[in-house]
Amino acid sequence: MAFVSHKGSDIDGHDGPSQLKQYMYIQSSLNKPNGYYLTALDNQVLNSPLTNDLLQFQLWCVQFYDGGKFTIASKGAQPQMMSSGSGKQLQLLRLEASSFPTPPGQLWTYQNVDSGSDGLIKATISPGNVLDIVGGSLSEGAQVQLYEQNGGPNQRFSFEPVWSYIRITGTDLVLEVDSNNQVICNTKSTSNDNQLWRLKYSWTDGNFQISAKSQQSMMMAYDSDLGLAVVHLSSGSTNIWKGDGNSVCTPRSHYLTTNGNTTAGSQVIISTTTHPLQLDLLPQI
Repeated sequence: MAFVSHKGSDIDGHDGPSQLKQYMYIQSSLNKPNGYYLTALDNQVLNSPLTNDLLQFQLWCVQFYDGGKFTIASKGAQPQMMSSGSGKQLQLLRLEASSFPTPPGQLWTYQNVDSGSDGLIKATISPGNVLDIVGGSLSEGAQVQLYEQNGGPNQRFSFEPVWSYIRITGTDLVLEVDSNNQVICNTKSTSNDNQLWRLKYSWTDGNFQISAKSQQSMMMAYDSDLGLAVVHLSSGSTNIWKGDGNSVCTPRSHYLTTNGNTTAGSQVIISTTTHPLQLDLLPQI
């Protein structure tokens, strides 16, 4: 699904989405290591093991906003968003249609716990309330609600980004690592790990790193010798990126671009160009 940028003022004066959509599984800490994940079913959010028949409903589209806020939409039940409600209905976590401006009940923040991979998913409309598995149940299909924060394992979750294609919007071209570890655009293939990427977000500032499935110990970076490439980290490279609508740039606003050349095999570079690539993520599931 292509990302449509809604720039301008959002609810309560917040800016619109600032990042590419990222598809993720959301795993409960309560059931580790068995692997139970948040699942959208019948307008409810349940905690269930990954199942082939339900994968589309266990995959969530996370859209980042400025200020560390984000929305969470079910891929299988789009355009329905996870919503915290308000007032007396605050505990009734549910799915509801997305809209713009984004209602405050559809905005969330994430707080890591004990410097680990798990954390709390907090309702911005009521910061003292977080996602919570009802009664700490270990049963398959346990309901998820909002509840007062206590930091228990039934309130801790981790986000697991899935491998995705980074597509040039409106084309069949995706970003690819070539044999020289440089980044090019090429025709999408269903059997080429060089075209699969994963974004790792910083929950504090929304910046991210981009790793390639074919070379998972390496990151997309701007290297002083190679240009834009997939490299091991060194003092001569930078691997921190941010979103600007549906474009990707460095913190100094150098954008991913092909300078208008979108034929297969074209090299992707970074530049202060006025023609940045417009991109969207397609999950491989």
